[in-house]
Amino acid sequence: MINKPAKLAVLLLGLWAILGVLGCSGDSSPVIPGAGDVLASAGTDVDSTSGTDVDVTSETSRTADDGTFTGILEDSEGNPLAWADLYLDGEIAGWTEEDGSFTIYGVDEEKEYQLEAEIDRYVVYSTTVVPASRNGQGLGDNDPTIERGTVWGFVHDQIGPVQHALVIVFNASENFGIDFTDENGYYIIDNAPGGPGHVIAFAPFHAIGHDKVFVIPGGEVQKNLYLPKLLDFGIVKGQVITGPLGHMRPIPFAAVGIKPANTDVEPKITHANRHGIYILAPVGLGPHMMFAKAPCFPAETAFVNVHPGINYQMFHLEAQGCGGVEGQVTNENGEPLPFVLVKLIHPLPDNDKPFMMWEFTGPEGRYRFAPVIPSLGYHLQAQAPGYLPYNHDGPVPVFPDQFTVIDFTMICADGSGDCPPPPPPPPPGGGGPGGGDG
Repeated sequence: MINKPAKLAVLLLGLWAILGVLGCSGDSSPVIPGAGDVLASAGTDVDSTSGTDVDVTSETSRTADDGTFTGILEDSEGNPLAWADLYLDGEIAGWTEEDGSFTIYGVDEEKEYQLEAEIDRYVVYSTTVVPASRNGQGLGDNDPTIERGTVWGFVHDQIGPVQHALVIVFNASENFGIDFTDENGYYIIDNAPGGPGHVIAFAPFHAIGHDKVFVIPGGEVQKNLYLPKLLDFGIVKGQVITGPLGHMRPIPFAAVGIKPANTDVEPKITHANRHGIYILAPVGLGPHMMFAKAPCFPAETAFVNVHPGINYQMFHLEAQGCGGVEGQVTNENGEPLPFVLVKLIHPLPDNDKPFMMWEFTGPEGRYRFAPVIPSLGYHLQAQAPGYLPYNHDGPVPVFPDQFTVIDFTMICADGSGDCPPPPPPPPPGGGGPGGGDG
C-alpha cells in the first residue's frame, strides 16, 4: 500500500513532468533576503531571520550587551560549518571555529548589521534586519480552509546549487505548495500548508532530498535540502593546518595538488582559501597521490583512494623559514594594557576579502602572531572599549626567521588620558590564532 506522502509525491512528479522542469522558463528569481544579488548555500538550516536575531540551528546569535555576536553554524545533518568567513556589512569580522561556533567582538549594540557567512566564496548564511520581499510561484492546492505560511531555502548537492529542482511542501491531508529552484538553488513556497508536514525535493540525476518541517501560519521558515548527485567521479576536500595539538591554525592560500598514483601526469592544483580550506573537483576514482605546500612550509604528501562523492584529506605542515609579528600595547601612562583586540591583516592575494589573524593581549599587554608567511604587505590594527581604534602607520613587513616588533599606545576615546583598562572579553566560541602572554 502506498502511504499518503508517497502517493502525493507520485502525483506531483507527474505535474513536474507536465510543467517541463528541464526546460521551464519565465522569471523564477525571487529576491533573496539579505543576500544581495547572488547567494548560494552549503546547507545551513536556519529556522527564521528576524531583526538582529540570528537563529542558526542550535543557538541564537544577537547583538549582546557586551558588544559581541555569538552563535553556531551547522549544516542540515548537524555537522559544523568550520572556518566559514564572517562579514558584518561587507567587512570581514571573523570566522567560525572547527565546531562551527563563532564570536565577533567589537560590535556596536545599537547598530543594525547584515551578517553573512561564506565558505569557498559561497554565502552559506545571511541575515538582515528587514527581510526582503519574496514571491513564490504560488502553485499548490486551493483549499481555502487551510492556514498558510512560507517555506524558503536552498537546494544543493556535492558540487553546489541545484537549479530547476522541484520542491514540495505537503501535510498529511495532501494539502501542498510547490516551487522550482533558480540558478542559485533558491526556492520559496509562500502558500505552504500550516502546521507539521514534510518538504521534499527532486532533480534529475540526484537522489531525493527530504526533511520534516513545521510551517508557521502567517510566518516563515527556512529549510535547506541536500540532494546527493549520482557521480562517477570524486571530490577531495580538506584543510591545511600547522601548529601543535590544541593550538592548530590554518595555513592560508596553501597549494594543494593531486594526480593518479604511479603516473607521470601533471597534478591538478588548487589553492586553499584564507582558512586553509581547499576543494579539488572533479577527481577520477581510484588511488591518487596528493601534496600540500606553502611559502615557509615544506611540502607534505599523502595517499588517498578517491571514492564517488566527497573524500576528506587533512594536511599538517611544519613551518621552516617563517616569520612573526609581536609587541606590547600600553596606555597613555605607559602601563601594559590587557584585553586589546589586535588584528594582523593581509589584503593579498585576495584584495577584496583580506586574510586576517587576531588575538587579545595578555596581562602584560603583549601579543604574538607566529608562524606568519613572509610578506611586505601586512597591516596591523587594534581596538578596545573606551579607546580610539589603532591603525599602524604603513605596511608591516614580515621576514623569514625574524620577528617584526611593533609596540604601540592606545589613546582614550574621551580625551582624558587616564581611562580604565578594557574589560575581559567573553569566553570565545571562536578565535584567532591565540597566543599573547596569558
